[in-house]
Amino acid sequence: ASSFKPVVALTALTGKVVEEWTEIDCPDYIEVGRKPPAKMWNWTREPEGLMNVTRAIARSNNCWFYQVGIETGPSAFLSTARRLGYGSRSGLPLFGESSGRVPTNEYVLKRFGRPFTDGDTANYSIGQAWEATPLQVAQSMAGIANGSVLPKLQMIRQVQDPAGGVLQASEPQSRNPLHLDPDAVQVVHQGMYDVAHAGWGTGRRGSLSFVEVCAKTGTGQWRPANNQEIAWYAGFFPAENPRLAFAVLYEGDPNEKVSGGRKAAPMIPEFFENFKSEIQDMIRPPSKALIVVEEPEGGEPAIPTVLPVDEDGNVIIPSGKIFRAIPVEPHEEDGEPVDPVGEALPAIPVDDAPVAIPVEEDE
Repeated sequence: ASSFKPVVALTALTGKVVEEWTEIDCPDYIEVGRKPPAKMWNWTREPEGLMNVTRAIARSNNCWFYQVGIETGPSAFLSTARRLGYGSRSGLPLFGESSGRVPTNEYVLKRFGRPFTDGDTANYSIGQAWEATPLQVAQSMAGIANGSVLPKLQMIRQVQDPAGGVLQASEPQSRNPLHLDPDAVQVVHQGMYDVAHAGWGTGRRGSLSFVEVCAKTGTGQWRPANNQEIAWYAGFFPAENPRLAFAVLYEGDPNEKVSGGRKAAPMIPEFFENFKSEIQDMIRPPSKALIVVEEPEGGEPAIPTVLPVDEDGNVIIPSGKIFRAIPVEPHEEDGEPVDPVGEALPAIPVDDAPVAIPVEEDE
């Protein structure tokens, strides 16, 4: 579904197909192919004018991604998708886990007896014909949040003895490098921030009261059901120095009209607001450097002192004292920072039977 669109944006920006300021006209539909051309619609069925990448992400504009996806080329953004974990299992010991499906050229040849067309590329660029598990989507968001590597998933943080002593602690590891332009990552983060916080974002119902969120909405159709749709909302927080990634999937009833913004996004505050204090403790940045008083040579030994501050929070320095900042060791929680050394993703054969067919985005 449209939760895949940041992958296309990252690939296009990294490959300099578009720049942050590049504006593309986004009508109500574009025509793709020949004899006759196919009309490929925006989810609003209305023109939205000139858009740059951040606004296209925030509005989830299909026509922007149709055009940029075709210009970028499927091999490029499919490669990025695989590095972000799509098309392969998570590596966790989960019984019956699906590897999903990345719609490669080999799949199209096997299924339809022809190579990729621009119509295929346009569909893939908005997340159609993909299959992904919620775990894969959450892991991909962790990779987008990190920007450098795809974190390796772990189920056990540490093993303790009966007294609470740590016998074994899991160190953060990476699965593979992402090869993304750091500037491209920041631009996409801004677009995903706007999804949740800008007045024009499709995921405003998915913001939190205590931290800023970067996210993306999506809507899809679940094929085995009778006209049953699913809605996605996936992302990470805090927007600055991300620590937690998430993916929400809402399964609609048969014939129920759903969307990521209306159905899936509200599930984020409904869940995370219950753990506000715990999450704040988890994501709180490390303490600032400790300030101590150091006597000149020959004086008394240095003794840490609590110093007065003014109304603006600045330390009031008494006369005749010398100050030295003592750096505090960085505090590393599980998952940050990620060691950029890890195993590359193996090639995963494509499954033949599709399961989900995403449909248009809706706020």
